[in-house]
Amino acid sequence: MYEPAWPIWQKATDFLVPLYALTNKFPKDELVARINQLRAAAVGLTVNLAESLSCENEPDLTHFLDSSLHSVRDCIEELRIADRLNLCPQCEAEALIAQAEEIAQALTGLLSNLKPAR
Repeated sequence: MYEPAWPIWQKATDFLVPLYALTNKFPKDELVARINQLRAAAVGLTVNLAESLSCENEPDLTHFLDSSLHSVRDCIEELRIADRLNLCPQCEAEALIAQAEEIAQALTGLLSNLKPAR
């Protein structure tokens, strides 16, 4: 198990539940545009991190961590869009953006340790 990814996976799963609760507040006409996009990105984040925990080689590990980073960045942008469109309470969107940015920073740190020349 790649232990350094474990706390990030825990943060990602902690991020997932309030994100789902927030998207339940979105207008139903945003089901495809914002709700599904956000949920897919958040689930992708946790699933790719879970995969990284069992990687046995660095290329696979880097792939799953990179995929996780892309997913969390998607979450951040989707949340910013939702906030700008007033689809949800601003304070909730901002809190989730802060959580997602913390996850992204941690993932960036892990990846930079794996690939110093990145």
